[in-house]
Amino acid sequence: MSLIQAQGLGVRIGSRQVLRNVDLSVRRREIVTIVGPNGSGKTTLLRALIGAQTLSEGVVIREAELRVGYVPQRLAIDQVMPLTVARWLALSGIRDR
Repeated sequence: MSLIQAQGLGVRIGSRQVLRNVDLSVRRREIVTIVGPNGSGKTTLLRALIGAQTLSEGVVIREAELRVGYVPQRLAIDQVMPLTVARWLALSGIRDR
């Protein structure tokens, strides 16, 4: 039995089809590696498998009660002006009590 299975999975972002007709099955204790060049759709595929990306076609079947952890490769943090917690609190007007 598969923990997660994709059948005919496709993802469209705007007018661009970024994934098409992907079939994938991951069984318990199986290690799967997804490799490819930048922009080939690896992250989009993973997001589609966990339900964080809308499918334009196909289906993803997950085992009941399956829990998947996901840490995005980019967080929305402004790298131009990093702030310490103390500086952030000072800007917000909160002072030491």
